[in-house]
Amino acid sequence: MVSIIAGGVRYRGILGEITAVSDKNGVIEVTWLNAGMYYLKITYPQADEMLVDGKRPAMPTKRYNYALTAEVLAQ
Repeated sequence: MVSIIAGGVRYRGILGEITAVSDKNGVIEVTWLNAGMYYLKITYPQADEMLVDGKRPAMPTKRYNYALTAEVLAQ
């Protein structure tokens, strides 16, 4: 799962987060709303949904996270 947040919203209540899930080849497609700085966080494997009793299933032994800041330029 990929989480994308535009820069300049650090202490605001609404982040305007974009989430995406990759295809079987690990590729995502994003339509950038504006040029500017973006924070991206990639997590693998994606956490399972909550169970009926409000608890999450056990997490896998290994999880991977990657975070980066990228600049999207205007065309």
